[in-house]
Amino acid sequence: MIPPNVHSSTHYSTAPSMVALIAVTFVIDGNLVHVTCPT
Repeated sequence: MIPPNVHSSTHYSTAPSMVALIAVTFVIDGNLVHVTCPT
């Protein structure tokens, strides 16, 4: 059984990279949409 603190530290160490990847994807998509179809 994995101690809760180890599990949470592992979760928090992997989460930022996934959030950054999603954020970068959203920024790229937003820029492409903005350039292709400016409002």
